[in-house]
Amino acid sequence: MSSLLGPRLGRAASRIARNGLLWVALVSLGITGCTRPGDVAGRGAVRPRGALIEVRNNEFDDVVVYVVRTGIRIRLGIVPALSSRTFDVGPSLLDDSGGLVLGTAKAGQDIERVTSPFNLPRGRMAIWVLAGNRVQQPVVR
Repeated sequence: MSSLLGPRLGRAASRIARNGLLWVALVSLGITGCTRPGDVAGRGAVRPRGALIEVRNNEFDDVVVYVVRTGIRIRLGIVPALSSRTFDVGPSLLDDSGGLVLGTAKAGQDIERVTSPFNLPRGRMAIWVLAGNRVQQPVVR
């Protein structure tokens, strides 16, 4: 009787070991698959420094946000109604020669709101609140 149980126990033990290794492999793949490369590198990773622009849309319409450089519109993205969104502005848009101008438009329309030029240093954040018909300047932090 012991000779019959021996091979069965050996096969069961190897099956449990294989299943255990399979689970460890799946869990480790799942953990690494849920992280972005920036998360793994950490905050100290070397990369060109840009700036952040947070747009808080307190209106009932979605808006398209633009950076205007020398009369050329560069689309940053869409901010849905009654929400906020943060845009990463690359260092190429943050030159030292002049100010940054932001503009918004409703989808499919021309720019209807434009800020005055403002300085946004690299590594800093500007917060622009859209509320009503008045144009507010972004606050740089």
